[in-house]
Amino acid sequence: MLSFKYKIDARLDDIDINEAIQKSLLQSWYLVSTSAKKNAPYRTWNLRRSINPDFTEVRHRKVIVWSNAKYARIQELWGRITPKRSSYLTWRSKWRWYRAKEVNIKGKFYMLNALKENKNRIYNTFLKNIKNEL
Repeated sequence: MLSFKYKIDARLDDIDINEAIQKSLLQSWYLVSTSAKKNAPYRTWNLRRSINPDFTEVRHRKVIVWSNAKYARIQELWGRITPKRSSYLTWRSKWRWYRAKEVNIKGKFYMLNALKENKNRIYNTFLKNIKNEL
């Protein structure tokens, strides 16, 4: 079993680290959501508009970025679309009608890429806000 002895500086008692963490989470959410909106595929802009934060967990040190679009999960990861009521899927482009038994969608990873792009900036945001509290 390991044990450590440490001495806490008296100045650290006055610091509210939770406030710095909450501020950092909100700033990090802004970085990730704007990057995810920029990376998201668009045709009607509905997916980009639907990327939202959930601030209910900020007190528990969590911020959730989500989308309420029905097709957001398939666009992020991957998926297979099959017809529910008929035997074929039908859709129209500008000049032509298409028909298929199923359609495979490759993942675009717009949320994951947003996290990867901003990894260093998020880390620096936390460091800066904690240093400001000290």
